Amino acid sequence: MRIEVLRTATRIEVDMPKLTGTATLSLTAAMWEALRSQDVRISAVAPATVRNGSDAPVVSFSSGTGEVDPTGSGGTRFAGGLRLDGADGAFIELTDPVGVLPAGKAELSVRTAADGDAVKRVKVFEYTLVKSLKINPLGLSFSIGGSEMRVTQEFAAILSEDLDGFAVELA
Repeated sequence: MRIEVLRTATRIEVDMPKLTGTATLSLTAAMWEALRSQDVRISAVAPATVRNGSDAPVVSFSSGTGEVDPTGSGGTRFAGGLRLDGADGAFIELTDPVGVLPAGKAELSVRTAADGDAVKRVKVFEYTLVKSLKINPLGLSFSIGGSEMRVTQEFAAILSEDLDGFAVELA
């Protein structure tokens, strides 16, 4: 850490190293019920894991890195992902999420059964973490509490197209 004293004020500049951490993604009960009613299953793409939560599956990303400055600007990156499988063989695989802090859109690599092996980067979720981002410059750490993410219009179209008309209501 470097502390510089200016003539008119004191400014703290923190050189935060790349941090590592975990993140979890939980579906709302309503979203999970809508997927389940369409016979859609959720599985993890390693190194992420999936477990049953109280209302819906929870995907855990454990190989994460991030950088954030004392103002809250920065980004996160995780390895692995999740896969949505339809009963008819259709699937959507979402991997390698990258997010911007404190607000923005999470971009993931998306592969579908219709696209074969082709992978494209798609902004899948949008969010704001302003109220849930906590920064500890002296401890060189940051944390993000629970926050809601909304599906983007672009990803809602992919869900509808590739999972046989599955509809997502956007707020």
